[in-house]
Amino acid sequence: MNVSQIDWMNIGVESLIGGVFEGLVLLLIGYWVLWRARRDLNAGRFDDMVLFSFNMISTTGDGRPLLSFRTPLNGTLEEIFMSAPLVKEIRAQAKRVTDEQPIIKLKSPQLHSALQRQLINFCNQLNRDGQMAALTGQPFQEQEYHLALVYEPGAQAKMFRVIPVSDQLLEELERVGADLTFTHPYHADRVQVLKAITAQRNIDRLLPVHERTLTSFMIAAPLYKRDGSASERADG
Repeated sequence: MNVSQIDWMNIGVESLIGGVFEGLVLLLIGYWVLWRARRDLNAGRFDDMVLFSFNMISTTGDGRPLLSFRTPLNGTLEEIFMSAPLVKEIRAQAKRVTDEQPIIKLKSPQLHSALQRQLINFCNQLNRDGQMAALTGQPFQEQEYHLALVYEPGAQAKMFRVIPVSDQLLEELERVGADLTFTHPYHADRVQVLKAITAQRNIDRLLPVHERTLTSFMIAAPLYKRDGSASERADG
């Protein structure tokens, strides 16, 4: 073909139109995502957000037990579980749970095992200092926790949370019973969640590891003396 026969004008116009069209599509998608996020936020919905919430029982100034929380980690379902089919199943199961039984347990053992693995990967962000100590031969200690992915009531709406509990916490919760106090009235909703986790923990004790609903997770922390130097490793 003769170069002089190529219609450069038409090619240029077509390319320009194609680029503008693609840009408009991307712009519209971006506006739609932003609109949906603002709509959900204004409605008090946090469907994609997952919070990792520690639960602690401390003592108030007048000696009463107080349930308090810390939330050091957060992410979205997609960021944590990294699988569209897995996220789809988690969302579907969330529609079936109740306030009395808020724990997410997937019917497929394979998918639930994948859920457990991803929970551990996500929560390992807490283990950076402890893992560094272990890898470099420094003293550290580990404590076992049990992770539950729950869909629980919150201050504004139901939310996904990763709730880590130790057996010591569950025993303390049972010991203090009705004497437990809360910073805000709606914090009492967490007690119902913790009771459901306690019941599931008792079931899991009787099951093989691969059949358990809760996820065993070791939190590692470096050990230091009061002067800041490393102490001997605790074996227990």
